[in-house]
Amino acid sequence: NNLYQQESQLAKQQVEQVAGNINESIERLKGISLVFSRDEDTRRALRRFGANVAPSTLGYEERKQRWTQDKTLGELNDSLNVAATNLGADIIFIINAAGDCIAAGNAGKPGSPVGSNYADRTYFPQAQAGQRGHQYAMGRTTNVPGLFYVSPVFENGRFLGAAVVKRDITKFAHWINQANAFISDANGVIVLAPDKGLEFLALPDAPIARLSAEKRLMQYKRSTFDTLEITPWTDKRFPAAVRIDGGNLPVVLAEKVLPEDAITLHASRPLGALVRLDTEKYWLFLLLTAAGSMLIVAASAVVLYLRASHRAEADLRIAATAFESQEGIVITDAGNVILRINQAFSEITGYTAADAVGRKMSLLKSGQHDAPVYTAMWERIQRTGAWRGEIWNRR
Repeated sequence: NNLYQQESQLAKQQVEQVAGNINESIERLKGISLVFSRDEDTRRALRRFGANVAPSTLGYEERKQRWTQDKTLGELNDSLNVAATNLGADIIFIINAAGDCIAAGNAGKPGSPVGSNYADRTYFPQAQAGQRGHQYAMGRTTNVPGLFYVSPVFENGRFLGAAVVKRDITKFAHWINQANAFISDANGVIVLAPDKGLEFLALPDAPIARLSAEKRLMQYKRSTFDTLEITPWTDKRFPAAVRIDGGNLPVVLAEKVLPEDAITLHASRPLGALVRLDTEKYWLFLLLTAAGSMLIVAASAVVLYLRASHRAEADLRIAATAFESQEGIVITDAGNVILRINQAFSEITGYTAADAVGRKMSLLKSGQHDAPVYTAMWERIQRTGAWRGEIWNRR
């Protein structure tokens, strides 16, 4: 029972850790859409179309070309591109009051949303109502799934359009993989998982079953969804233990709903050790009846060793999850050679693991500091074991 409680607690810790990391990233995206909804260049562009504009009757290619080549909209495209490149968004685009995309950071490139209409997206009526919208959906022009966050643009009480920011769902994979977690959207569809076989399965009793086939196609580009089978484990001592998709071993699931982000996080912890413990007890009983107390002492020592090993493995998995935080982290050997970096380090510096591992920390040297700065830093590290401060590094 202690092992069951421990794994249940670890599942809760993992889902909270992942939720914190993802939520921090998403909050930045929401801030980007809010800033552009208040930007004067955005408002100036939307005023040209007005609050009563109807969806364009031009052909898709014609309106795409016209808006992409428009000089005024081109300046807005440049601003959107700079923001997306530097602030970690995949696409930032502007839609008018009819839902037509008139500007985007990737205008003129493959997969640009310019010229497409998004009035059928869930976030569009949310924006019309003055709310900050959100939705998971397949990219209309990229076929890449993502989370969309939207801030409305109003002027004198009239809806002019909205600023939309997209984050590819796959960008959260490193956090999900570390914690053996998966993400479901507001309709109960699994949209990201370490096991790709789970993606686009529906959770039991998911709202997706109540959506029309037409709406499913518009949002997911598919109309049918199989259901992920989640059944209670047979042992009543462990009420939260379940069997997933017909698996042979039980797991415990923890979930964290992020209603403002339109997603739910689920973390699972394997409970196979519970089955092993029952087996251990059975064999210990046989040993007791067959060989006497000395053999039991030896067998018990082996069992205790195995349990300690399982705890050590659990601690390592938790440490690995913490390693993938929002802070850039580097691990080096005593010779200052980089052994490992985390994803946040790559996002902050631009250096991938292939760029950094095996090289020294001087990789980041900017040339902005004189040698005495580094001498003093390393002297303190060697003398006290720690140093804290600010250094100008190369990106």
